[in-house]
Amino acid sequence: MEDLDQTKYLLQIRNFTANDVIEALDHIAVSRKAVVDGIMYFRRQALPISEQQYDALARLAVATVGSRSE
Repeated sequence: MEDLDQTKYLLQIRNFTANDVIEALDHIAVSRKAVVDGIMYFRRQALPISEQQYDALARLAVATVGSRSE
């Protein structure tokens, strides 16, 4: 939530109420465009990094499996 700049909607798992959830959703509804835009921006920034990490892990896995079969 911090990475997405959404902490104003953060509910603590140990002590939130149904009313807290409704209030958070109401605030999100009012700011929907800004919330969606922020999440999409983060996604566009994070996706290439995630792809690089996935590719690196896949190469490592293939190399590991290849060395075991020899």
